[in-house]
Amino acid sequence: MKLKAISVNNFRLLKDVKLSLEPDTTIVVGRNNSGKTSLTEFLRVLIGSKGHFRFEDFSLNCLDGFIEAHKLFVQDRELGDIRAALPEISATLTISYDANENLGPLGDFVIDLDIDCNEAQVNILFSLKAGKISELFSESPTEADVEHQIIIASLKEKVASLYDLTIEAQDPSDESNKKTISFSNLESIIRLDFIDAQRVLDSGEKPILGKVLEELFQSANRHQIGSERRSLADLLNQATKNIETDINQKFNGNLSALAPIFDKFNYPGLVDPHLQTETKLDVNKLLSNHTTVSYKGYNGINLPESFNGLGSRNLLFMLLKLYEFYQALSVMQPQPCVHLIVIEEPEAHLHPQMQSVFIRQLLEIRKAFDTDNLCESQYLVTTHSSHLANEGGFSSIRYFLTKGQSQVACSRHTEVKNLKELYQGVELSEPDKKKNKEFLHKYLTQTKSDLFFADLAILIEGATERLMLPEMIRKIDENSRGIYALGRSYVTTMEVGGAYAQIFFPLLEFLELPTLVITDIDATNKPVGSAKRKKCRVSESDGTSNSCIKAWFNKKVSPSQLIVLDEKYKIHNKIRIAYQVPDIAGDATARSFEDAFILSNSTLFDDMQNIAYADRELQAWEIAQEQDKTDFAIKYSVEITNWETPLYIREGLEWLASEFCAPSQLSEAQVPGIESEFTETNVAEVEID
Repeated sequence: MKLKAISVNNFRLLKDVKLSLEPDTTIVVGRNNSGKTSLTEFLRVLIGSKGHFRFEDFSLNCLDGFIEAHKLFVQDRELGDIRAALPEISATLTISYDANENLGPLGDFVIDLDIDCNEAQVNILFSLKAGKISELFSESPTEADVEHQIIIASLKEKVASLYDLTIEAQDPSDESNKKTISFSNLESIIRLDFIDAQRVLDSGEKPILGKVLEELFQSANRHQIGSERRSLADLLNQATKNIETDINQKFNGNLSALAPIFDKFNYPGLVDPHLQTETKLDVNKLLSNHTTVSYKGYNGINLPESFNGLGSRNLLFMLLKLYEFYQALSVMQPQPCVHLIVIEEPEAHLHPQMQSVFIRQLLEIRKAFDTDNLCESQYLVTTHSSHLANEGGFSSIRYFLTKGQSQVACSRHTEVKNLKELYQGVELSEPDKKKNKEFLHKYLTQTKSDLFFADLAILIEGATERLMLPEMIRKIDENSRGIYALGRSYVTTMEVGGAYAQIFFPLLEFLELPTLVITDIDATNKPVGSAKRKKCRVSESDGTSNSCIKAWFNKKVSPSQLIVLDEKYKIHNKIRIAYQVPDIAGDATARSFEDAFILSNSTLFDDMQNIAYADRELQAWEIAQEQDKTDFAIKYSVEITNWETPLYIREGLEWLASEFCAPSQLSEAQVPGIESEFTETNVAEVEID
C-alpha cells in the first residue's frame, strides 16, 4: 500500500494543489516561499496536532470569504448561504493497494464495490460545527460596512474553538457514497515521521546525538521490540534499582545521626521526626543529562561529538532518526498501511558529493533498517539543493511554483508541477522526448544547475559571456538608478551553446521561468562550387547555422531578416531570445559576441581607429578571430570595465529586469534624470519565408 496523492485546499499557500507521490522517494523543489513548508506544516498539523488548525492557517484569499459571510450574517440572510461563504480547509488522501493485499485498518476506508478499483480515498474537512454560525459572529460588529481588520480580529479566536475536523471515507467512483470515520482510524492507517529543517546541530557543546540515543532507549523501555534491545533496557532499569537501594541505606543512616541536633531547636515536628530519604533514579533523565556520543581519538582520548564537523553530525543525526522511526514502526500493532517520512532540507552542512550519495542511498537505508518486513516507507524530501534534485531524476521531482502577483499577498498561491508531465502537448516524437529528457537530466546533473530554485534564467553561448555577464548586469542596474534590481535577483546562468539551447525551451516553458536566451547570429553562406555552407560575415550571408534561432522561428530565416525584426517576435511567453543587431541603424552587424563587443567599444581597440565606416564589420571580424576567448573575457571583466554592453544583450537584460524584477512600478517619466537605454534601430515587421 502506498500514499498515491495528496490534495490540499485553502491551507496557507496551498490554495488548490494536488501532489502525486512516487512509491519510493518524492523530491519537492522550488524557489523560496513557494509553498514547500506549507505542505510539510499541513501534514504536521493534520497528524501531529490532530487537525487543530488555526485561523492563521487559512490561505490569505480566504479572508474575503470570512468578510462575505459576516456581511450575509448582519443582513440576516439564509444560514445555508452564510455557511456556503465560510472558508474551509480541506484535503484528500489517495491510497493505492494491490487486490491481493490484506487491507488491515484500511478496510474501513474501502467502501466501493468496484472490483477493478484499487484505491481508497480519505476526505478531510476543517469546517464550522453545525449550529455555530451565530456563536461565530457573536462578538463581531453588527454593521457590514466596517473595517475588515475589526471583523477578522473578532473571528480569529472563534475559529479555533468552533471549527472541527471531519474524516470521511469516499468512494472514488461515486461522490455521494461517503462514510464518516474517526480520527483514530486515520491514525491507524498513516504514520508520519519528520526530520525537521531546524536541527540545531551548531549549538556548541549540546549533545544532540546523545538526545537521539536517549529517545531510542525510551522506545525500547516502553515497548516489546525485540529480545536484544529489550534486555538492554531491563539491565539498565535493574542497575538503577540497585543503586537506589544502596543510596537509601547509607543516606538514611547518616540522617538518623542528625536527630539529637533537631531536638535542640525544640520546634514542633523536629522532635524525633523520623525523617528518611527515598531516592528515585529516572533512567530516562540519566540518559538525557549524561549520555553523549564521542569519537575515538588518540591514546585513549575520546573527542566529544561537538568536535566533529557539522556535516558528519547532520548525517549521523538523520541516520539515527531514521533508525528511531523504524524502531517505533516495528512495535505498532496493527501495522499502518502507509509510512511517510518527511525529510526537510537534508543537505544542511553536507558537501555536494554527500548530498548526492544521501539521496541515492535512501532506499538502501530503508532496507538496512527495515529488518522486520514492515510496511514499505515512502520518503518526501524538500530541498534547496540542486545536487539532491538532479540526482533524484525528473520522475521524482515536484516543482512548487508561486503564482499570483508578488505585491499582493492574498493573490499568491502555489501550483505543483510534476516533471513527469514535462512533454505533454509538446510536438515531438516519443523517441525525441526520451532523448531530450535524458539530455536535460544529464546536463543539469553534471553542471549542478540550480534551475529549479532560480527566479530568472539566462542561457548563454560560452565562457566569454559567462565571465562578462556579472559586469553587464551591474551596469544595467547602475544605469537604471534604482528602476531595475537584476543583480539582487536569484539568476541562474547556463552555458548551453547555440546548438542545444532549444532543447531547454519545453522545460523553461513548463517551469514558467523568465528566461533570456543570448545566442549568436552565426551567419553562413554557400560559396560558389562548395557543397557545404560556411561561416561568413553577416553582410555576406543568406542563412544561419544557429540551431536555437532556427527552432525559435521554426522557419528558414536569414540574418538580414533577423536584424530588423520587431521585438515582439523575439518574445514567447516568459522567454526572450537575443542575437546580434546593429548598435545604430545602418551600422555593421557582428556575427559573434567578441566582434559585437569590439564594434560597441571601438575606442578600446587600436586597430579599430581610423577605419572607414564601411570596413568596420571586416575589421572587427578579423580582430575577433585573433582573440583568445578566455583571455578576452578576463581582461574585460576584471582589468578593463569602462565599456558598453552590446545592444542586443543590453536590450535583453533590460527586458528581463523591467518585466520580472523591477522593485517599483515607476515609469521613466516619474523618475527624473532617467533616459531609456534602448537605442533606436531600424525596426520593421517582416514576413519570414
